[in-house]
Amino acid sequence: MTIITKGMGVILKSAKKSWKDKRISAMNRKIKKSGRAGTTEHYIDEYSAVSSSKAPSKKIYKSVQKKWQSLNPEQRDKIWMKRAKRTPGNIHFDKKKAGKK
Repeated sequence: MTIITKGMGVILKSAKKSWKDKRISAMNRKIKKSGRAGTTEHYIDEYSAVSSSKAPSKKIYKSVQKKWQSLNPEQRDKIWMKRAKRTPGNIHFDKKKAGKK
């Protein structure tokens, strides 16, 4: 956030929002407009997916989500098991690959 001073007044200029910030703000607006308490449950999964996403744009994020949603549960489990094996806290993590740059 930058502060611009003009004469006696001060103008606060906010930094450019990322697509993640915009999407989370849109979800919050939808929840507030609905007025029902149960609507937050519909957006919990999407919030966690957006906040943990490494996609540089919303277009790429949506394409990854479409691909993920099209998989059946067995395929998803297989992917999760591969990801779990790659984490450094796991016994099966290859230390030789971790040290390479």
